[in-house]
Amino acid sequence: MTTDSLFFESPSKEFADSLFQAMQVVGNNTDEFSGPSLLITVISAIASIITIFGIGTILYEWFKRKINKDCQRRIIMDMIRHMFTNNSMSEAIRLKMSKEPEGSTLREGILERFCFLDSDIELSDMNFTAKSYETLHSIKLRLKNYNSVARMAEKHFTDPDCPKEIRIEDLDDIWERSVRLTKAFLEYASLIRLGLDEQDIQQYILQYHQEQDRIPAWENAHILDSGLTVPDRARSRRAFYDDAPYGLTQTLDTCIRYRSNIVKFRRKES
Repeated sequence: MTTDSLFFESPSKEFADSLFQAMQVVGNNTDEFSGPSLLITVISAIASIITIFGIGTILYEWFKRKINKDCQRRIIMDMIRHMFTNNSMSEAIRLKMSKEPEGSTLREGILERFCFLDSDIELSDMNFTAKSYETLHSIKLRLKNYNSVARMAEKHFTDPDCPKEIRIEDLDDIWERSVRLTKAFLEYASLIRLGLDEQDIQQYILQYHQEQDRIPAWENAHILDSGLTVPDRARSRRAFYDDAPYGLTQTLDTCIRYRSNIVKFRRKES
């Protein structure tokens, strides 16, 4: 377990060897001195080397910590972005389902893709303090439960006898768990002082979707269902990404229009 303070490792064997070599060099060049003069010279040389080693250790730890924090920020932002993507797909499923007759089934594998990888759930690259451990542990459990709900939804949507009401409950559950997980990730980021907030998440999601292989590519390939009317999510209490501080209505609507082409239902054979 790491803490928020820097720490020093014991000097390595290589460092000790180099230190003694430096002492020998000092001794060879101070033959004309003896007694106290030589002792003071050697002590001064040792102190200088130790000081340099200490500064180097501090700089190394600072650089390593900075890289580690940047990595943790990226992990959290991408986990939240993954849930944003899932929710755009769940909204597309909701829209397409409303136009399908009872007994239609969703193409296999779509909802299973919502699941986080086991390596993601472990969050092995995330450091914690005594204060943040409980929050991180709670996030791991929530990620596992999120996967369970997504797998259950996969079964319901591929079962022709499952009522629409149950399927809608599954989509609502996925949405609500995404919101709670997003808030938990941001709480954790605050506890370990990552300097990450909703504005950073908004910018990350916007930049991700404006890369050339995403929204610009969808528009150029004419694979956005521009004629699709996306309902106002505020009336259904699913305006989490639309409201401040996110303000991602346009991006989310565009993702829904794109993913509506991916969502395919099969009608039940009569």
